[in-house]
Amino acid sequence: MKLFNKKKLNKIIALTAVVGAGQICSAALEEVVVTAQKREQSVQEVPIAITSIGGEDLKNLGFKSAADVQFQTPGLIVSYASSNAIPNFTLRGVGLNDFTAVQSSPIAIHVDDIYYGNSTLLNFALFDVNRVEVLKGPQGTLYGRNSTGGAVNFFSNKPTQEFEAGIDFGVANYDAYTAEGFVSGPLSDDISGRLSVNTVNQSGGPYKHSVHGEIGDVEKYAVRAQILWDVNEKLTVHASMMGGSEESDAGQYNSYPTFAGDGSWNVCAPIAAGKLSNSTDCYYDPDTAAVTIDDNDPYTTNAGIVNRDEIDVFGASVSINYDMGDFSLTSITGYNTVDRKSQEDADGSPFRSVDVGYETEFDQLTEELRLSYDSGDGWNSTLGLFLSTDTLDTPRTETDLTEIYGGFRQNHSYELETDSAAIFWHNEYALTDALTAVLGLRYTDETRKFVGGTFNNEPGVGPDANGDFVPAPLLTSDLVYAFIDDEVDFKESSYRVGLNYDLNDTTMVYASIADSFKSGGYIGDITEQAILEQPYDEETLTAYEIGIKSDLLDGSLRWNGSLFYYDYDDVILAMTIGGGDLATLLINENASDATIKGFETDVWWAPSDHIDVKLGGVYLETKQKAIATEPFDVAPGRDGQHMPYAPEVSGNGLIRYSNTVADGLMGSVQLDFTTRAHHYAEIDNSKISKIDGYTLFNARVSLDAEESGWSASLWVKNIADKEYTQYINDLQGLGAVLTTPSYPRTYGVDLSLRF
Repeated sequence: MKLFNKKKLNKIIALTAVVGAGQICSAALEEVVVTAQKREQSVQEVPIAITSIGGEDLKNLGFKSAADVQFQTPGLIVSYASSNAIPNFTLRGVGLNDFTAVQSSPIAIHVDDIYYGNSTLLNFALFDVNRVEVLKGPQGTLYGRNSTGGAVNFFSNKPTQEFEAGIDFGVANYDAYTAEGFVSGPLSDDISGRLSVNTVNQSGGPYKHSVHGEIGDVEKYAVRAQILWDVNEKLTVHASMMGGSEESDAGQYNSYPTFAGDGSWNVCAPIAAGKLSNSTDCYYDPDTAAVTIDDNDPYTTNAGIVNRDEIDVFGASVSINYDMGDFSLTSITGYNTVDRKSQEDADGSPFRSVDVGYETEFDQLTEELRLSYDSGDGWNSTLGLFLSTDTLDTPRTETDLTEIYGGFRQNHSYELETDSAAIFWHNEYALTDALTAVLGLRYTDETRKFVGGTFNNEPGVGPDANGDFVPAPLLTSDLVYAFIDDEVDFKESSYRVGLNYDLNDTTMVYASIADSFKSGGYIGDITEQAILEQPYDEETLTAYEIGIKSDLLDGSLRWNGSLFYYDYDDVILAMTIGGGDLATLLINENASDATIKGFETDVWWAPSDHIDVKLGGVYLETKQKAIATEPFDVAPGRDGQHMPYAPEVSGNGLIRYSNTVADGLMGSVQLDFTTRAHHYAEIDNSKISKIDGYTLFNARVSLDAEESGWSASLWVKNIADKEYTQYINDLQGLGAVLTTPSYPRTYGVDLSLRF
C-alpha cells in the first residue's frame, strides 16, 4: 500500500535535514520541561509529538493572542470568519469549520489546567505566560472532552517567593498601543502573590468603508490575580482569578455578489465558473439590487453592517496539591463565564440581505481530581475523575433577510446544557531499562440537552447610522418556525497503548495507538424542523503513530519526527445546503468518514552560543468518504475531497542571532516565517473555496541591557505585505461569496523594563 507521496514527503524532510549539513562550534540546548502527561518531564521523554513555546520566545515572536501560536506550530491553523470571538483550531487536518457558538473545538484548549469548553472562550490575550504546549493526536485518556485532534495548553507565570516586576509598552502603526505589567512576590512567609494586567488600544485599521471611514478600532483589557499558599511541606493551594473585556471592530468581509439579476435565483457566469472577482454581471439580489463595484481592494467595503464584537469574560480556579511521598492528590476546580455580542454583514453588501446579530452567554464549572503514583522504580500511574457542567444560553442568532426574501427575518434562540463525567487511568511501566509500556483508559458519560429553535420575527429596521445591527423584538412561541426540547446522551470509552524504546541516552523511538471522541449535538443557526429533529452523532478518531526524539551533535541539535495515520469516522462538518423553504441553510452533520496520514518533523539547532535555528514542517494527505445523511442528501461530490484547512505542506521556522554589542548590552536579530500550501475552506473543495498558498516573513531587532533591566525592540510582521485569504464562505444561494483578508504589514517598537 502506498502511504505517502514520496516526492512531496522529501520536501518536508529536506526542510529540516538541511540544518545538519555541517558542524561548527556548537552550544548545548536547554532542557524543555512540559506537563503533557500531568507530571513534569523533559519534552524528549514524552511519547507524543509536542510543540512547546516558552514565554520568552512568545514575547520575541510578538504573539498577543491564543491564535498566534499557529505561526510557529507545525500543522496548526487557526481560522476566523469575521468575528474575533470564535477562533477555530485545526491540527493535522482535524478541526472545526463552524463559526457558531453551539460547537466545541475538537482541539481541547486548557488554561492553567482548566478546560475551556466553548469556542467563545478562546479569544483570550497572551500575557505573563510561562509556556504553551501543543499536543498532537488524540488526547482522549488524560484530557478527555473534545480532544479528538489534540490539545493546546497554556500556562501562566506563577507567584514567586522573590520580588519581581515588569512593564512592557508597545507602539505600532494604525495608532496601536499596548501595555502589559506584572508584580510578584511574598505576601508572608508562606504566601506569595502575582498580579498581571494587559491592555490593547487601536484607533483605526486597514479597512476603509465608503460611509464610516477607517475601520479597525480595538479596545481590550485583561487582568489576572493569583495567590500561592505553601500551607506546609506537603500541601499547597493555588488560587487564580481573571477578567477581561473587549469592544472592537472585527475583520471585515471582502464580498462578491453571485446572482445573475435576471429575476431567477441563478448564479452569475463568473461565479458559476469558480472565478472570484467583482463583475457587472453579478448582483446581490435575484431581481435587481445592483451595487457599485469597488476596485477589487480586499480592504475596502460598503457593507451595511460593520462587523464588531463585545466580549466580557470572568474566571476563577483553585488548585490543591497534597504530596504523600509516592502518592500525590490533586484537585483542580474551575469556573468560567463569557458574555458575547457580535454582529456581521454576512453578505457584505449595503443591502439588508444577510445581516446577523449574535448574543450568547456561556457558563462552565469543572472539577478534576487526580491521584498520582510514582514508584521510583519505573511505574508512574494517574487515576482521575473529571466532572463538567456548562450552559450555553443563546437568546439571539438573528438573521435579517428582509430585502432578499421580501420582509423575512428569523432568530435562532436556544439553551444548550451539557453535563459530562469521566474516569481515567494512565500508566507508564518500565519493562526493562530501555523499554516502557504505556496504557491509558477513559470512560465518559456526556448528556446534552437542547431547548429552542428558529422563530419568525417582524422585519424590524436595518442598521443604524454607526453601522450597528438593530435587533427586532424577541417574539413569542406562536411564531415558531422550528422548535425542539430534546436531549442526547453519549457513553464512550477511549484508550491509548504504546511502547517507548531508548536507543541510547539521547534517542527514543515510540509507537502508539490512541483514540478519542467528540460528542454530537444540535444545529446552532436558523434551520427547519426536519433538520432540528435530527441531532448529529459523535465523531471518533483512532490514530496510529510512530516517532523518534533525539538529541544529536553533543546536544546542540534536537531532531524529532513522527509518521501518523488517522482513521476518522462520522466527522462533524458544517456545510451549506439547498433545500426546504430557504434557498440556503447552514447545518452540522456527520457527513464524512476520513483518513489522514502524514509526516511531521521539527529541528532545533544551536550551531554556536550566538545562533538559534528552529524549523518545523508537516506533510498531510487527507481524504473524505461521503456517508448518507438525512433529511437532505448532502453526500454527492465529496468522495476523495480534502479536509478543510488541511494544506498538504506547511512549515515554520526562525533563526536568531545574538551577541554582545557593548559592555552589558546584548543585541539580537530574529527572522521567522510561516508557509502553507493551498488548501480549502469548505468540505466540497470547490474552486470558490480554494485558499491559495502563502509565505509570511517577520523580523525583530532587539537590544537587551540585562543588568539594567531594560530592553527595546523594532519589529515588522508580514514584511512583504502579503495579501492572502484566511476564510471563505460560499453563500451563493443567498447572493454572496465572502472572504476574510489577512492583516497587512504591521510594524512597531516595544520597550520592556524589569525590576
